[in-house]
Amino acid sequence: MAGNELLPPMGPAEVWIGGSSVARCVGGVKFKDEPNMAEIKEDITGDTPIGMVVTGQKVFLEANFTNASVTELETIIMGATQDAQGNLVVYSQVGRNIADDAQEIELRPVVNGEVITDVTKHIILLKAAMYSKLDLDFSVGNQKVFAVTIQCFPVDLSGKMAFYKIGNTPAV
Repeated sequence: MAGNELLPPMGPAEVWIGGSSVARCVGGVKFKDEPNMAEIKEDITGDTPIGMVVTGQKVFLEANFTNASVTELETIIMGATQDAQGNLVVYSQVGRNIADDAQEIELRPVVNGEVITDVTKHIILLKAAMYSKLDLDFSVGNQKVFAVTIQCFPVDLSGKMAFYKIGNTPAV
């Protein structure tokens, strides 16, 4: 990367948990930070807002993993466990709060086929949990893709709620 940009201007990325890549991605990884807004109105301006207030915030990644091993699928599919015979068994997760299992997850850019190891160029999700919505297409010409959402939850950093870090300071 040339210059002082925080992230490469283009290119793919990998999702890492605990110092390891989760699995290979296809179709890119999308990082989203979406504030929820409420309009402030007064009768004199009709339907025209005079201001807006942030009422919440959703921060998440969307990734499509492919060519995943059984071990990788255990990470990707919520409730999945490998049994003694090497089968992947998926158990019900009704009532589970995924925030209980949240951990630091990194989005690491890939440049020229190499994952950037400089942590100051990563997006570090401070507290995040993964869940999948599987829709596998078994037909000629369609690649098997495991669509995953990684939901971020806020953490207290010095009295302020934070979701992620990008830039010159490694995560705490």
